[in-house]
Amino acid sequence: MDTSKADLSRIELPDVPGGPEIFEKAAKFCYGENFEITVRNVAALRCAAEHLDMSEKFADGNLISRTEEFLMHAALTTFSGAIAVLRSCEDLMPMAETLKIVQRCLEVASLK
Repeated sequence: MDTSKADLSRIELPDVPGGPEIFEKAAKFCYGENFEITVRNVAALRCAAEHLDMSEKFADGNLISRTEEFLMHAALTTFSGAIAVLRSCEDLMPMAETLKIVQRCLEVASLK
């Protein structure tokens, strides 16, 4: 690759689940910047965290555990939360299924 002609101000990361917006939030997490985890972005954040290996083996309270905590204690405690998370999984397949996000949403929705 000829670096003299490369655009070094732009990086393409086509495989990061959730795209650039979610990657930006994951990067903010790394730098300790605040951002809101919501029912609409938690699945994408959880998938991106898995893809980027943001696990407890690198730091306590890393993004995988933070998103799992939000799923268990906030997003998947109501029918509407479970449905919102489920809808957000459409573009995250097959990883959302592998991480059992879809299954957990369906379980909550069927019980409520």
